[in-house]
Amino acid sequence: MKKSNTNSKGHNPPGMEWQTGHYERFAQYHFILPYQFLLLCRLVEVPPERVLQDFMENLGCEGADCEQRDMVQACLIDYFIAHGYGRQHYTPEQIRKVFKGMDAINGLFPEEDEAMIHNHVLWRDQYHQYWFNRWFLKLRGTAHKSVSPPFLSIVKAGPPADPAGTAPDEMPTATTI
Repeated sequence: MKKSNTNSKGHNPPGMEWQTGHYERFAQYHFILPYQFLLLCRLVEVPPERVLQDFMENLGCEGADCEQRDMVQACLIDYFIAHGYGRQHYTPEQIRKVFKGMDAINGLFPEEDEAMIHNHVLWRDQYHQYWFNRWFLKLRGTAHKSVSPPFLSIVKAGPPADPAGTAPDEMPTATTI
């Protein structure tokens, strides 16, 4: 698989320092599609790019809400865990909590109010950073309490003292924020 960098022109700088090289957000990949995958896509008349994009969006808990979304995400989370991704750092239960935190962000997207969409985007970017740092530092033995949630300044109201009775190591969800 050959990767070409497209971030040098026209894209914002990375949101987090580590978003370079293999983890750069704006990247183009060129690789040979497995032949049977290509045959399958042609049989069902769905371009391979669409299948890959849908896979990434659903696994990343992003994208439009549709009837099958929850079922598809549950299957992809099982797929991710079955392949052992992250096993060296997290238990399967912790990985499910990681996905739950990502899905909470998507569930808060405002429907039509443009001002709220703008505020949500600002908040979401800061929440992503908080969420990532919390889980990244957790596996390195640093307590997540040292990572303050900067997005609360945008919301202008802190979380309740005991958000819906959640345990201290649980991520806030749509119902607890």
